[in-house]
Amino acid sequence: MRAKKILWILLAVFVIGMIWLQDSGVSQEFFWTIYGVSVAALFIVLVAINQKELRTLQTELEQLRSIRSSNPQEYIKRLQQMLEGKKSRAVQALLMTELGAGYMASGDYEAAKRTLLAVPEKGLNVQVGQMYYTYLGLTLFHLDKEEAARKLMVLKAKEFSQAQNNPEIAPFYHMLQILCLLSEAKQQEARAYLARHPELEEREDCQADMRLIQRKL
Repeated sequence: MRAKKILWILLAVFVIGMIWLQDSGVSQEFFWTIYGVSVAALFIVLVAINQKELRTLQTELEQLRSIRSSNPQEYIKRLQQMLEGKKSRAVQALLMTELGAGYMASGDYEAAKRTLLAVPEKGLNVQVGQMYYTYLGLTLFHLDKEEAARKLMVLKAKEFSQAQNNPEIAPFYHMLQILCLLSEAKQQEARAYLARHPELEEREDCQADMRLIQRKL
């Protein structure tokens, strides 16, 4: 909040400064040079403020994720509160992606799909994009929309490849790969893939996906 107040003060100083500069009789070339430099500086400040807000939110979310599996309703409630009044697309994308994960944890995949499809994709950075497409893919599989899930995995192959190497997202990426194999009637390959990742069966946040996989094996 303090950072945003500083931004508004800088904007006010910028506007007043530009009006004063224009009235001072300086050359048009000098005026537009100062204008361009000032706009660029304000843009850098805005990006820095946005990044700081994202880092703060990510720290809060890391602490909050501990209750996502054990108390998804509380997790959803907290995310909805955090979303109120947020204007930044990057912040909205992060919080709505996490909210979608909360609905997934509660077993409400229709709500998860609605929430994830409403995420402003232009607000997705590399890290959040990996989470977003992975959660969306899993949601589609849980809703028996296997063809749509496979198309998503092809369309966003780059993001899924990155997710594979992200320790936080990799378990869900592996679940997606197994479900994709099962949707193509490749049970033997799916069993072999699962055997290479026995840790998946021990994760509390993978239990719903494991139940779906076991039903299809």
